[in-house]
Amino acid sequence: MKSSVDLGAERLSVLVRNSLSSMDKLTKSRREQ
Repeated sequence: MKSSVDLGAERLSVLVRNSLSSMDKLTKSRREQ
């Protein structure tokens, strides 16, 4: 079983990855314009 700290860290990393990829898409779309 994973501890609550492990689960929290996993959720955090997923959130960070999602925000990073969305920011990357934003910058790319801005460059194309």
